[in-house]
Amino acid sequence: MYTLHKTLSGTLKDSYTLPNLLPTTHYKDGQTTRSRDPQPIHLQRAPTGFNTQSYVAMVVCSAEDRGKLVGAMMDSNSRKVKEAPVAVVFAADCEPNQNVPRLQQLGRDNGIPEAILSKVPHAVELFSGEHDPDVSTEAWAYKPTAFVAATFLYAAQVHGLATCTMEGLDQAKMKKALNIPDRYSIPVVVAIGHENPDAKPAKPSVRLPPKEVFFEGEFGQSLENLFDPVVSDTRKSRLEKFQQLPKFKQLPHVEASRM
Repeated sequence: MYTLHKTLSGTLKDSYTLPNLLPTTHYKDGQTTRSRDPQPIHLQRAPTGFNTQSYVAMVVCSAEDRGKLVGAMMDSNSRKVKEAPVAVVFAADCEPNQNVPRLQQLGRDNGIPEAILSKVPHAVELFSGEHDPDVSTEAWAYKPTAFVAATFLYAAQVHGLATCTMEGLDQAKMKKALNIPDRYSIPVVVAIGHENPDAKPAKPSVRLPPKEVFFEGEFGQSLENLFDPVVSDTRKSRLEKFQQLPKFKQLPHVEASRM
């Protein structure tokens, strides 16, 4: 429970957690990421239950191409895409059935039985609600796209790059600038580069207390005891005392943070 508390509150700092993501709004001039390890854009294993892969991403590197994005971004976001050496525009496919034949062929090439592949069109139609006026296909398509964008953020941070997610943009202008078909919708643009230390904020933006966000078992059920620092410190103290017991020290491959 101690580890759960630290994980949900964002204060766990050990090898089992991802980097603490802080948005970077100012970047070093003239530094590019082209020479960096390309692994962040290879992470297509982002978690998604249905695997429709209903998304694409435009990696915009040159100053000329990024200049096309400036007019499509709102307020200070224009400066960020101009200043950062790379901007990645994530687009969600709101007509996912158009990609079904490609998914089916991909399945055949990898040995998936035809009996399963034949059900893909109906399943995509059912879950996406593409032709159901009462269902927002855009909202559905944003989900897997968001998973991919989030995975990209963490991958970039792991490789020593700074990022900033931006939702403030003009869809029509962005599509025109990048020649994106109308069937796509753009949930987020990510600026990526190297942080300008001279412009780093004195402290990170504030967050609501964890106990106002995370509930136990059902909505509104308080997890206050979990986030009570006194209770948590008591648990930690007990755990540390337990670790000093001779029998505990004899146990191989046991790490306190996993308990």
